[in-house]
Amino acid sequence: MIKRFLFALLSAAAVSTAFAEEPLLNHTGAVAALAFDDESGRIYSAGEDGFLKIWDTRSLDMVGSYSVSDVALTAIAINKNADRMVLVERRGPSRFGVLLRSLEDQKPLARIFIESPINRIAFSPSGGMVIVAQNRKDSLLFFDADTLQRIVLPFQVTEPVLDFYINDRETAFLAVTESGTIFYYNLVDNKVIKTLRGPKKPQSPFILPGGNYLLTRSDAKLSLVSLTTGKTINSTELPDKDARQIVPRSIGTVSCWSTTSRELIIYTWNYRKTGEIFIPTQMIRNPETVSSVIEGSNGFCLGYQTGSVSVLGKDSKNVPISSVFVPEPISDIALAGGTLYAATDRQIHSLSVDSKTAAKVPPLNPLGRPVYLYAVDNDLLLLGAESDGSRLVKIEGGSGFTLASAEFDVPVFSLLDNGTVLTVMTSDRHLRQLNRDTLTAVREIAPTVDRLLFVSQEEIFALTAEPGEKTQRVVKILPDTERVERTSLTVPPAYRLFNPGNAARFTLMTREKSGSGEFFSFFDVDLSEKPYSKRLLWKTALPAARLNGIRLTDAFLTLVEKKQIGIPTDPDDTPSVIFTLSRPAAKAVEGETELYILNTDDTVTVCDKESLKPKGLMFVSQGALQYFPIEDQLINVPPQPIQNEQNAEQN
Repeated sequence: MIKRFLFALLSAAAVSTAFAEEPLLNHTGAVAALAFDDESGRIYSAGEDGFLKIWDTRSLDMVGSYSVSDVALTAIAINKNADRMVLVERRGPSRFGVLLRSLEDQKPLARIFIESPINRIAFSPSGGMVIVAQNRKDSLLFFDADTLQRIVLPFQVTEPVLDFYINDRETAFLAVTESGTIFYYNLVDNKVIKTLRGPKKPQSPFILPGGNYLLTRSDAKLSLVSLTTGKTINSTELPDKDARQIVPRSIGTVSCWSTTSRELIIYTWNYRKTGEIFIPTQMIRNPETVSSVIEGSNGFCLGYQTGSVSVLGKDSKNVPISSVFVPEPISDIALAGGTLYAATDRQIHSLSVDSKTAAKVPPLNPLGRPVYLYAVDNDLLLLGAESDGSRLVKIEGGSGFTLASAEFDVPVFSLLDNGTVLTVMTSDRHLRQLNRDTLTAVREIAPTVDRLLFVSQEEIFALTAEPGEKTQRVVKILPDTERVERTSLTVPPAYRLFNPGNAARFTLMTREKSGSGEFFSFFDVDLSEKPYSKRLLWKTALPAARLNGIRLTDAFLTLVEKKQIGIPTDPDDTPSVIFTLSRPAAKAVEGETELYILNTDDTVTVCDKESLKPKGLMFVSQGALQYFPIEDQLINVPPQPIQNEQNAEQN
């Protein structure tokens, strides 16, 4: 409140002062208006909380947050040609403010007040003028786009204007009034060309681009009116009396949308053909209620009542390509007991696997930064690693109380739990063992290693690189004596290990150069008994950043390009696709009956483990974990489900 009060005083005193950026959090109220700049890939959202947020559709991140008003914002318009944007603030039932800002650096430039509700605000095509249609007799107002100084043109419209249009050359202006009158004005000669009588008292009129047609509705009926004659030339019934925001879809078609608490339905009408009706063309499942929608050339942008924003690609099967649900990113997930935990840099959230009820785990994340999670029986380990050190904290499952902690002066690279001790590998290539209950040091092991692989009760298996060799060798270390035994098993340089459950059989991803390129191989490694063995699962030249993997019982699933999951069947073949993910995936953990996939957009998809059919979606909204059950499929169910074996390894 203090910050917003100061903001109001500073705004009144000097609108040219630049405001500092706020923390990158979601709106705290409904998203009231959106603007989509396809060229730069930027979305601008105005909220009831008085904030302006800027989102980048390429990086899928919020890139700017500004407190621009102490009251709700209701409209937004941008113009790239003038490097300007305007926002409308609601200061009372009949008092509204117009805020002018620089589009590039978001400096506030000017502010004026209008003593009437604003029906529409827009820039002229060149960006030289800001045009306001207010709900009173002298309804059309023109302002300079640099200063918001009033520009007085020698014509007046003596009743409220509901919509207006200027051609690209800015030679002609037309407006539709509350009574249905259509005004044509010549901006070169500054005179009215003609007036036409259109539909009486039109509801939500919308002039289509080009200025040839007007869309108007009467309850559930939508009509297409010629702006040459003022006559209705086509009409159809709206698909839903609550349908809103009728917008052009392409030349010859328009779309409207209606929303429920679970879905957004987009309908399209081909107004060029007589007798054509609105038909549903897209249905989008949403975990949050939609408050605003805008369509660009490459996709849709949705604003939600909870204050978040999503971008949906037109070619991505109507599934969000960016879902900015999360005030703070989910850094990791882990399954401990019957609870799935999701960590953000502020909070640990929990989801009951059985009841699907979500809750915060008190207290707040004690590390105050993104953490990685490791399950220790029913409790949880939080690892926070930075360039100058690491901290390991053990919290009690369910209560979240801190049970123990340990500090390291170097970053921790990996951690494995054998049920008795925790073995960690740090960036200096040293191994340290801790008591898993108290996190106190048990021993530090002198031999240096390059990769920690598997820890049993008596032995530690790791990889070491030997001088002159192009491969890494598996070695066995006896912790008590620190004796190192070289095995005959070698692999190309290891790139990634998939062994979250510390099993003797695991998957290792390696990286090697061949000619002018790089190849990545997936090996199934078995250290359960001698002779130790490895088996090549799959070899690929795909970039490493596009590869990930999980072991589901005896089947190894590969995430290819973070979009598809497949099973390697032959080392020389691309894995057979099991299903296509609706969101890019970063990690997966396996429960007794379900698979939990952490997506790169900070949501978690819950799938049935046998059929791989999606069951729900988890996300953090306004600081609380939400669970949204999926009633219909969002991804393709595999034709041949994977069967679990009773004695399968648990990861």
